[in-house]
Amino acid sequence: MKNKVTAEAQITWKINSGNISFWWDDWLGDGNFASNIWNFFSAAVGVQHVHIPLRSFLMRWWRQEYKNEVQRLLIQLPLIILWNLWKNRCAAKYGTMQSNTARVKFLILKDAIHLLSTDYPYIQSGVAQCL
Repeated sequence: MKNKVTAEAQITWKINSGNISFWWDDWLGDGNFASNIWNFFSAAVGVQHVHIPLRSFLMRWWRQEYKNEVQRLLIQLPLIILWNLWKNRCAAKYGTMQSNTARVKFLILKDAIHLLSTDYPYIQSGVAQCL
């Protein structure tokens, strides 16, 4: 604590000097990268991806009625999408990995298939051949 005053004197903040476009545009769904991912998966489950706040979009997705148990599991897909977009963001920002929509889509599909095969182990053998 005794170094706090010295350290804080060295911290500078310049308004409008930062760049948060990756966080805002590409993770929350407003930019091309995340919109591509959200459009791909939301179309597959019948939820229209429109430019509304993420919270509203997720509520629309989660309030959707399901007709069978597989659809019930796929209602959890936004969590998988968000997790993989977050991992991609961190890998691109802090690691050496380039953002790639095909790779992120593959990882989301892989996680979704893992979720399905956990609840329905009898489909696991056919799924393994796809990957």
